[in-house]
Amino acid sequence: MSKVRKAYHGLQRLLKFSPWILKILYFNFHYFPFKQAVKLPVLLRKPHFIKLKGKVIIDNPKIRFGMITMGKLVNTCNPDSGIILDLDGMLIFKGEAIFANNSAIMIQDDGIIILGSHMDCAGQIKCAKRIEFGDDCVLAYNSMVMDSDWHALTDVVSGKLVKKTAPVKIGNNNFISFNCLVTKGTVTPDFCTFTYNSHLCKKYDVEPYSLLGGNPCRLLDEGYYYDRNNN
Repeated sequence: MSKVRKAYHGLQRLLKFSPWILKILYFNFHYFPFKQAVKLPVLLRKPHFIKLKGKVIIDNPKIRFGMITMGKLVNTCNPDSGIILDLDGMLIFKGEAIFANNSAIMIQDDGIIILGSHMDCAGQIKCAKRIEFGDDCVLAYNSMVMDSDWHALTDVVSGKLVKKTAPVKIGNNNFISFNCLVTKGTVTPDFCTFTYNSHLCKKYDVEPYSLLGGNPCRLLDEGYYYDRNNN
């Protein structure tokens, strides 16, 4: 594609986001160095800014226009509410990403979220300490990932608080279907698929290409994965 055609298609795409252009400009120039910000690598549709503190980093040598899209209308059965951003810690993108309508990201003060390249998210991510996704992951609609219980329990005998946070690490090429809940301490291998309404809550010592599901989640079958290029 010629540079002129690329510029034309880029302009057409930007026009679709024109109602939110001021917020797009603010977000990009607030978080990124000037040479990155002028390329407008992040496009926002119906963004709701609760807090824009901390840092947002694109850890990729190839920064391009619109490589990260947030609030895109993908699921027409879900509310067309854009995206909620409540950022107080660090958000790191390793590459391209799409966050669909009715998605949200919340990071507390010293929390870190790392998103692998080609992240596809239609759910909510709530981070107190550390949540990491590998490359080519899908978090389907109405699913939530969180690394904290948020409300700690007290041990009756010792009077101590029960540990309420533990890091979450999702492997490469994981597909987490709709209505799933991923809680503290979850660790998954590469090429895992989780069926809808599953509760992920521990380290899963299974082979790649495993199919898991249930509440609590367990191994259902082997020899499957989600190929987003052949779906």
